[in-house]
Amino acid sequence: MKFTLDIPLFTLNNEELEALAQEVIAALQARRHWERIRVGDRAKVVKFQWVDVLNRTPIKSGNGEFSLGGSGSIDVGGTVTVLAVIKNNDVLVEYGLDHKAYGAPLPSGAMFFLSKEEFLAMEPIKIHASARK
Repeated sequence: MKFTLDIPLFTLNNEELEALAQEVIAALQARRHWERIRVGDRAKVVKFQWVDVLNRTPIKSGNGEFSLGGSGSIDVGGTVTVLAVIKNNDVLVEYGLDHKAYGAPLPSGAMFFLSKEEFLAMEPIKIHASARK
């Protein structure tokens, strides 16, 4: 996590420094909670990525289908929901879209693994209850 300031710190008064410190602390605490991935956590996809499909039963897109052993893409605007956290730092997720997919993009319901790092790089939508305290 990186913080940048447009003004030198020495130009801030004590109240402004305190407010800045509180913002930094809150951001760090939120990130620490987010790093404890739990089943049900959701995130928004922030970049295009190819993944290997794990669905045993084929899932249909607008003009094709995907199943175990196949691959497809996920892209900005899609969401992932954690189904399981695996001990080797993989996260089993289910993909969701608000529109019908055509071509290589995966449809809603596709399941695949992400690394913990890949999941944490996404934008949090819903995190487990303990992180909201």
